[in-house]
Amino acid sequence: MRHILVEEVSMTYENEKKPALDCINLDVAQGEILSLVGESGCGKTTLLKIIGGFEDPELGKTYFHGKETEAVKLKLIRGHANVRYIQQGLDLKPFYDVAGNIGEHIRGYVPEERAKRLTYLIDLVGLNGMDKKLPRELSGGQQQRVAIAQALAKEPEILLMDEPFSNLDTPTKIQLIADMKVMLRKANITAIMVTHWMEEALRLSDRIAVMRDGKIIQSGSAEELYRQPNCPYVARFFGNANLLSAQDAQKLDINDGQACCIRFEDLQWSQEGIPVEVVSSQFLGPTDQYEIEADGIRLRITTDQAPTGFVKVKHVTEYV
Repeated sequence: MRHILVEEVSMTYENEKKPALDCINLDVAQGEILSLVGESGCGKTTLLKIIGGFEDPELGKTYFHGKETEAVKLKLIRGHANVRYIQQGLDLKPFYDVAGNIGEHIRGYVPEERAKRLTYLIDLVGLNGMDKKLPRELSGGQQQRVAIAQALAKEPEILLMDEPFSNLDTPTKIQLIADMKVMLRKANITAIMVTHWMEEALRLSDRIAVMRDGKIIQSGSAEELYRQPNCPYVARFFGNANLLSAQDAQKLDINDGQACCIRFEDLQWSQEGIPVEVVSSQFLGPTDQYEIEADGIRLRITTDQAPTGFVKVKHVTEYV
């Protein structure tokens, strides 16, 4: 069932010639986790703020469950009652412990229910035994868990997240994303995350929308975008992409001379095929990555095999 609908939304900031958003159409199903990805300045945070009720669009409308949302200019307080927003900067009170920081967001409950809700939230975000700790006594990942508990405190229908994992080290980030996905599923919360790090989107999302210059240029599951990108920009956003022009493809006799993408893992060493020279190599743990040159064209290959002097193409990713 459709939960969020964004219809023909456009936005241009004052003194800016280029629109921040250009005729955006988007729908998000109930309980779906969507990621908005793109380079800085592509409009993803502006779109998130409009959905959250923190800014009004210049043109277009937003709907929740088929009902048009109220304009920001008509409200005393920005935002929507059933929406919570996690920003990049954490808003934790330094002299309140974990329980106090979370408890601030469930004041309206009667004492007995408030205590139950607080215990539930601390358990949900994996901070058992830390309820008396102050923010300065917590790691970055633990502080982020407090912020998540604050956002989930009043049982929102929609959770919006703007680069929520950007300040965390990789192991903490990976674990927190896994836990976050379980939390959102458990509470059946519809979520939209803004990120420029594709791996975050791949790990958390049901669907990814790639933005560029204020437009959504492709939307789909991670696998669809990875295997069926509609342009070189989307293909490159996943990182491990050898982008071949029509001229390059023709030179290497690949894909009938049509422009295409070859993922690093879709090349493999062989005893025959395209002759190559190894330019450099990097050890990546279970695999190695080689930069190779074929007829003046630089490519990369990720493999656990030793170089042979020839490569063959296992799979070509065509633009749809």
